Amino acid sequence: MIPVGNEEMFVIELGDPNGKPLVFLHGGGPGGNGWTDFGMIVPFFQDRRIIMPDLLGWGLSSKNRTDEPTWSRQSRHLDELLGILGVENADFACSSQGGTASLTLAAEYPNRVRRTVVSGSQPTFETAGEDPAPGKAAGLIQELYAGDGPDFAKSKALMAGLEWYDESRIPDETVELRLKQTLLPDTMAVWGDRTIRGQRQDLTEELKKITAPVLFLWGKYDPFLSLEYALKLARLVQNSDVYIMDKASHHGEEEWPADYAAIIKAFFEREAFGN
Repeated sequence: MIPVGNEEMFVIELGDPNGKPLVFLHGGGPGGNGWTDFGMIVPFFQDRRIIMPDLLGWGLSSKNRTDEPTWSRQSRHLDELLGILGVENADFACSSQGGTASLTLAAEYPNRVRRTVVSGSQPTFETAGEDPAPGKAAGLIQELYAGDGPDFAKSKALMAGLEWYDESRIPDETVELRLKQTLLPDTMAVWGDRTIRGQRQDLTEELKKITAPVLFLWGKYDPFLSLEYALKLARLVQNSDVYIMDKASHHGEEEWPADYAAIIKAFFEREAFGN
């Protein structure tokens, strides 16, 4: 636990403490955190200094109510956290809401972000094209909390319906960990409470300010946002690429860790963007 302003952020550090910093930012699924979303990627980056924070309002980090804009608040605390950790700038690999946080950081604190990979994120209010399964997420999340509340079967059904392409590949231990974290009393108390996350914030204009290279890495079957939306984001961000993973949904990093690691490693190691 690291004090950041008047909050506390839970952080896991792994890999080579002298390596180039690589920050993993998790998505917003029930019970998710850096380890559940990216722990399977760690073996591919043992030469990097790996930093996995729980974003404010999630995991073991503070869950204080706020009136601040959601993403500016997250980026401000990430900026402060990196300063405390002695990290001048870093590469980022991010899922869903973590990607939006990294894009905000790149716009508001450009020296902190060297390059960032963003998967299944929605930094703007307006999307593009037809979302693959509108309303599906809300239905599965409602089902998770219905009746006697979250259990193993409902947690796995949510992951299968929203995050994984092939249900048979979901590890039981991941479901168990997600469920354990979902059932934490403070997490149960704040789930769905928008005052924990702050005010909604559209980043359309901020995206145009980003100069760091960005890779929009999308699952072909992501149920939240269309492939056309990834292209729309790439048109807003000047130095950006789009890569579509086949047989992947919202959590391609979990389902295909070796492929995901190879893709982002190639992106991080390019000598110059565009070459």
